[in-house]
Amino acid sequence: IILDNIVRSTSTEHFYDGQFWTEATSDYFELSFPYISKSKINSGLEKLIDEGFIKTRISNNTNFYALTEKSSVFYPHLV
Repeated sequence: IILDNIVRSTSTEHFYDGQFWTEATSDYFELSFPYISKSKINSGLEKLIDEGFIKTRISNNTNFYALTEKSSVFYPHLV
């Protein structure tokens, strides 16, 4: 669910280092998933990063997320 949300939120305005990035704060994810606790959201994001489906960078105290090559199995048109 979180990975799909990152894909839907990807914007062409955040192109950096050859990739499109999604800007998302923890508040954004909490509003997007009011039925999932903040700790579960953070755990889900960490798992996606640890398993290599997404990568993250921080700029101006904001997290940005991008898909990795491993995600191309699910979203070949985006990677």
